[in-house]
Amino acid sequence: MNRLFWNNCFLILLFRFPLGLTAQPLWTGAPVWEYPMEVRALQLDKLGQVYALSQEGELVKFSPEGEVLARFSMQSLGLPAYADVSDPLQALLWYPDFQTMLLLDRTLNPYSQIRLPMEAFPDPVLAALGRENQIWVYDRFLSRLLKLNRQGQVLSESQDLSLNGLAPYSPRHLVAGQEGVFLAAPETGILYFDRLGQFQFTIPIKDIDHLQLYLDSGLIFRKGNQFWLLSGPRQDPTPLEVPEPCQHLCLQFKTVAVYSEGVIRFFRRQP
Repeated sequence: MNRLFWNNCFLILLFRFPLGLTAQPLWTGAPVWEYPMEVRALQLDKLGQVYALSQEGELVKFSPEGEVLARFSMQSLGLPAYADVSDPLQALLWYPDFQTMLLLDRTLNPYSQIRLPMEAFPDPVLAALGRENQIWVYDRFLSRLLKLNRQGQVLSESQDLSLNGLAPYSPRHLVAGQEGVFLAAPETGILYFDRLGQFQFTIPIKDIDHLQLYLDSGLIFRKGNQFWLLSGPRQDPTPLEVPEPCQHLCLQFKTVAVYSEGVIRFFRRQP
């Protein structure tokens, strides 16, 4: 499916569905719970557990009822860029200053540290949890997506994306679903790879500033002030009706977590 087709689909959706009027609101009424906290990133796993990354680099895990279940920070590695909690039984923290990943168990206790040596990984900028205990890394210098085992050894890798002009200069997001991997950058859109790390096609939705995995194969992304749902890599994006402005929004099957003005709020989704 070519870029022109995708661009036309996106424009048609914008004209056919005025923003915020396409479906019922994601939630109504008061939140189930609130928690005051300044956060850099917010995540929601499949069990409805919320993970907040503070401005100081502390990862805090909340139950669906708002109870603080665990906290973790390691200042010796600097600030983590983000957390990947796509697997409810473990979390990945990426520390770009030291090219290091920490793997945490469900109580946020670290059980593995993987440092990527500079001689093999000159510029790793993004990392994500994969399936079957594997990890995905995008190296900007190599212009390759690499699949690693838990010892940091390369199992497979993509072709050199610079050879066909697809290598993103400023990659922002990397998430791995059940069937493939999504790599997003403002200038290229969303690059989609299969489970072996081979490039398949581009979803030409550019300049997004938020990306999260939805269920196992979909995406939630934000473009401007509008959040969108992409239910699959070859599906058309659908605008989401968010009842109030928010900086971060996380969505799973039955739950929604949002952050705005120094407060995390947790809602049950509309049936």
